[in-house]
Amino acid sequence: MMDNSTIIIFYVLLVLLVLVGLLVELRYFLSHLWQKFSKSPEPELEEMCVELEVPDDESAWSNTALPPSPVDLVPMIYFEIE
Repeated sequence: MMDNSTIIIFYVLLVLLVLVGLLVELRYFLSHLWQKFSKSPEPELEEMCVELEVPDDESAWSNTALPPSPVDLVPMIYFEIE
């Protein structure tokens, strides 16, 4: 059987372990709150939108380059067979 001093040391170590765990949890909780409330407000959706200039006539669209179709890429693919 254990004597009283061993039991007291055991309980003191157990209480210290619980206190350290609570301090760690408190630190994570407070850092989460700090990040939540210290953020600058997000910009409004209207501020994030960018207006694009779209040409009125369809002739302006004919000057844009379209990507090649897969059929046009077939002759460009070479397989080296040994």
